[in-house]
Amino acid sequence: MRVTNSTFTDTLVNQVQRLSGQQVELQKQISSGQRVTLPDDDPAAVDRIMQMQSDKRLMVQYRRNHVQGEAITNISQGALESMSNLTTRILEIATRAGELTKDSDMALYGGEIDQLLEQILQAGNSTYKGEHIFSGDDSKTAPLDVVRDVDGQITSASYVGSNTNTEFFVAQGTKISVHLDPSHNAKFVDLLNKTVSLRDALKAADKSAVATTRTDLISSEDDILLAISDMGATQLRLEVAKAQDNDSFTLLETQISAEADGDLTKLLVELNQIQLALQATMQSGSRLMGRSILDFI
Repeated sequence: MRVTNSTFTDTLVNQVQRLSGQQVELQKQISSGQRVTLPDDDPAAVDRIMQMQSDKRLMVQYRRNHVQGEAITNISQGALESMSNLTTRILEIATRAGELTKDSDMALYGGEIDQLLEQILQAGNSTYKGEHIFSGDDSKTAPLDVVRDVDGQITSASYVGSNTNTEFFVAQGTKISVHLDPSHNAKFVDLLNKTVSLRDALKAADKSAVATTRTDLISSEDDILLAISDMGATQLRLEVAKAQDNDSFTLLETQISAEADGDLTKLLVELNQIQLALQATMQSGSRLMGRSILDFI
């Protein structure tokens, strides 16, 4: 059978082009460190990479939620601890007032109570980025509303926030609220109103009323301590979720790298093989093209 020179030439060109293409592709992978850059490179691997990248985007949002959650819980805890310290001082005043003999001294303590009331109100209406943290899911509304007399002194307080809380995801399948439960928020009002009663009793030099109010205030102190404990539990849940997310994020990055990144050692071996094959093909082609056409008849 006759084999034409054209047939050998075409075969040689196709072989050289194929090997050259493989060489370029391997050099690109070695340069970029990526085994998969286009869907056609490995469709199954690309599908897995895309799913894992989607999971990573979710985790990035979880991380944003962690930052916001940590800020809210830290501010909340600080406000609650401030209320606890203020309540401690209020109870100290109520205790010392029972030992006073001058009405004027009791009235002075009453003046200090006015200042403490304002500080409790400020702590209860704490905000984060302009939103009230103790208002449940109605963060645009200050939760503690007060009535004042003509002298600007607080005479009563009420809770006007929401009785429900917002929640957001902090991990896959884990959704929590980083805000204090509204049942605690409403008890800030009890603290304010009991403190108003103490203030009035001091200014009236009514030791019996002072003693009664002091007893009532002890339960408010317990309420604040319970709120601090609950907020601490929320912070712990947030920290655990954050740690789990960080581990999952790191694992996903490792898995994506395993799918997309090239094995440098393996790629270098393959490149060397292709280059040897290309060199051999070129040498064979050179020898064949140098022979007479009669050799192929």
